[in-house]
Amino acid sequence: MSLFTRKPDKVVVGTARRRTRISTDSPSERVIYHRSGIPSRGGHPTDRAHRGVAQPMSYGFWLRLADNWDGWLDGRHAGDRPLADLEWAQRLQDLHEENVNRLYAATADVNYAHVADLQALLARKAQLDAAIRDTRADLEQVPEPRTGAGPAEGHVDERIIAQRRRAEHSRAKEPVRQRLSALRDEQHEVITQALDLRAQLEEEFAVLLRIEERHRSFYQRRLRTYTRRLARGRTDYAGLRHELRAPAWTEQPCPWVPKEADSLVASAVADADPPVADPPVPVEAA
Repeated sequence: MSLFTRKPDKVVVGTARRRTRISTDSPSERVIYHRSGIPSRGGHPTDRAHRGVAQPMSYGFWLRLADNWDGWLDGRHAGDRPLADLEWAQRLQDLHEENVNRLYAATADVNYAHVADLQALLARKAQLDAAIRDTRADLEQVPEPRTGAGPAEGHVDERIIAQRRRAEHSRAKEPVRQRLSALRDEQHEVITQALDLRAQLEEEFAVLLRIEERHRSFYQRRLRTYTRRLARGRTDYAGLRHELRAPAWTEQPCPWVPKEADSLVASAVADADPPVADPPVPVEAA
């Protein structure tokens, strides 16, 4: 047991100040929050300039005294047991995991609404993709222009008649084109919002990884202080080197971004290419 106890580290997840508002069909209108509470430029949900990591924890006098005290006690009574098997090393490992896992859970709670929004946007994008495919098929199925001259066009030049038939075909396609254009505009908006949310969630996870590194560095520093005092009571220094472990979730990709979001970048590139329109119909000669 330690001579001193320490309260759990205070975890600050973020602020509750509004950044920008997005609207989705499901489940409801959401508000994107920012870790720093500073509104971003142009309403973009991610602003890397203001994303920061909390200051490192202070390694004050009482914590140093506690680590030295336990190192002195274990140096007298623990023999030559490996450092990884000693209670104080295991306690520091547990403290690190407890603090960062609490922070991970708190960040997941904050991002829950954004994950739901991203899933709703991905579902809407899938619906729009299917609607765009069907509309393009409808555009290809518009009947070809009729050939030949009409009853009142016997005296009209064949080139003028051909221009009229192409104009008729173009007018028949126009309602389908407008419907396709509206679908593509909505698809572009959905992809933009989904990419914004994906970037925000990935950067939140990147900040969380950085905080975990600082927490681990802090407890590793305490472990080194304990080890130096422990080594004074030993004749065999083997087994005194030990590195604290990072939680398993630090080795995984961002858990809040669905796998379907990987197709967003390719969709954004394809969306940047405008659809090919029919060539303009030349004006008839007088």
